[in-house]
Amino acid sequence: MASAPVVYCGYNPVYAEYGILDLNADPDNAAGVYTLKLHLPKNSYITDIIVIAVALWNAGTTASAIVGDAGDPDGFFTAVNLKATDLAADEALSFANTGGQEGAYLADSATHWTDRYTTASRIIIMELTTVGTAPTTGETHMIVLYARRPEGASVARATYVAT
Repeated sequence: MASAPVVYCGYNPVYAEYGILDLNADPDNAAGVYTLKLHLPKNSYITDIIVIAVALWNAGTTASAIVGDAGDPDGFFTAVNLKATDLAADEALSFANTGGQEGAYLADSATHWTDRYTTASRIIIMELTTVGTAPTTGETHMIVLYARRPEGASVARATYVAT
């Protein structure tokens, strides 16, 4: 007799990590790379990543953002123009509304996301590269929504009946 598969249920999707990427990250106000890192605990399942353009970046040539992790720096979103081309002020990108800027983690002809779950802790990283004259305005927020089973919490288990 084959053993029944174990199926876990009971994740609690009430967690969020929130960060702001703005000019305060650079006291010299120069063109370059701004980095925002949000830390997720082990056994987390990302339910959504939201990138919000609060104030447009006015860097001289470009202001382009990527969102990913150590496995792929632009795995979730790639080449997001924050000078009004991809996001205008007060607009947002998410898993459901990628604006055509999805990264490699949106797989199989854009039918499903990969790399949403990991057993290890991980860091979700947004990098904004500004080129040309230094920006004097710009503010972008990132929210990572995730579910996880709290350590030591009981787990509901599905039942199995052979047919």
